[in-house]
Amino acid sequence: MATALAGRELTVGRRERHPVLAALRHVDYALIGSAVMLGLIGVVMVYSATRSQWGHYYLTRQLVWLALGIVTMFVVMLFDYHRYRQLGYVIYCFVVLSLLGVFVIGKTAQGAQRWYQLGALQVQPSEFAALGLIIAIATYCSRRKGVLELREILVMLALAVVPLVLVYKQPD
Repeated sequence: MATALAGRELTVGRRERHPVLAALRHVDYALIGSAVMLGLIGVVMVYSATRSQWGHYYLTRQLVWLALGIVTMFVVMLFDYHRYRQLGYVIYCFVVLSLLGVFVIGKTAQGAQRWYQLGALQVQPSEFAALGLIIAIATYCSRRKGVLELREILVMLALAVVPLVLVYKQPD
């Protein structure tokens, strides 16, 4: 496979044609290594804190969550981050709606209503709110050119206030 660029023929290798191989070309191995090392340090700490009382239950559980986290990290790395810009406000709206939905159909435990019960799994949307807010503000900033003015900073603060107030309303 060859493409023309300014009158020159460029040969596109196998790595550029296959989407997974092309994505692996841009992988930050230091980031992966540090995430894995931090996860393994967490596993060792959980094991040392719980080995005498609970045996290997918490160790196994922590290893499963670490493996799921690493797999999720690889899946997210394959997704082109430029697409987040297109989905930034959709993600933000989903986060705000999920925070509002907790007040309607959320599960109450120990006086706090801030989880969704999905079978045996409890999901706390406030954990995803930080990520959604970061993506929304990054989307907003990426569409601005030059130095941010006061009005633009106030818009970013308004974007942040909505999920912060909704999380604050969920008592701790």
